[in-house]
Amino acid sequence: MTSAPDITHALAALRPAGAIAPPPALLDRTALDVPLADPDAVGHWAGQVLAGHSLPDGLRIALDLDDTLLHGSQTCPTLWDRGGYADPAIVPGWRYDRMRVSWRGRLHLLRGRPRYDAVARHHHPALTAPRIVVSPDLPMLSVLGWVQARGAVLGLATASARMRVDLLLDRLPALRALVGPRVMAAEDLARRLTTAPDDADPLWSAAAPAHAARPLSLAAKTPWALAPLWDGAGYDLLVDDSAVTAALMDTAGLGDRLLHIPGGALSPAAGWANAAALLRRLAGLPTPDSIPAPPLVGTLRIEDPLYWPCLHLSDQFEDPAHG
Repeated sequence: MTSAPDITHALAALRPAGAIAPPPALLDRTALDVPLADPDAVGHWAGQVLAGHSLPDGLRIALDLDDTLLHGSQTCPTLWDRGGYADPAIVPGWRYDRMRVSWRGRLHLLRGRPRYDAVARHHHPALTAPRIVVSPDLPMLSVLGWVQARGAVLGLATASARMRVDLLLDRLPALRALVGPRVMAAEDLARRLTTAPDDADPLWSAAAPAHAARPLSLAAKTPWALAPLWDGAGYDLLVDDSAVTAALMDTAGLGDRLLHIPGGALSPAAGWANAAALLRRLAGLPTPDSIPAPPLVGTLRIEDPLYWPCLHLSDQFEDPAHG
């Protein structure tokens, strides 16, 4: 098995060259009030979507993060269209009160520009990266809470680095409440993928074609790869937007374990449609042609200071222990 330092180095090679990780003291970890839909309204809506059917007991559901539960301005232009990056409704991700302001920045502040534009970049080079704003999929999170209350056990599996995942979980307690400690970040996936499998393990036998097709791929989120989330058990369903993951699951004949949802389409309508597809899939029902009128849901947009420093431009890394 590859050692943790080697894995960290291998994953770092997948990130943008020159990405600067901000000092931890400059990251805002304040927990945010996530405006989910009213639980009673969600329950009424879910009952209509399921049309009298119920969900199986003890479901294990694996969840992707980016473009599944969390939409970012890098892939979702809608986030920009809602007022641009200067919109004061965007929740800061930096501790601007700890940052030095440039002389020109003081003029920006006097003209009403956001503090983001006033920071002295030569003192805070981490801010030279493009600004990324992210928004949780509030309809999906609301419905997942309803599913969890009915006995489902949820886990998060993402190719994003642990540093960023921990920051997002601190900021979004509604997400942490769903997955708890059942989180596999890029480092955890890499360790799992460099662990020698047991050929007698039925989870490995089913997953082997996917991992052979794309060795050491962080997108290969097979039931075997994510088994540590449930103490060695495989999941019942993976919810993910990745086309690579979908292709790998099909290669292994595991397409029935995947709900492939479109990414980059942040809107309440898209979120409720994906949530309805999830409920119907869990109940073994076909995707509905239309869905009932959903509950009202809020909006939340926050800066993501660790997006670029922790982003992987490729999902495929090389095992340092084998060349």
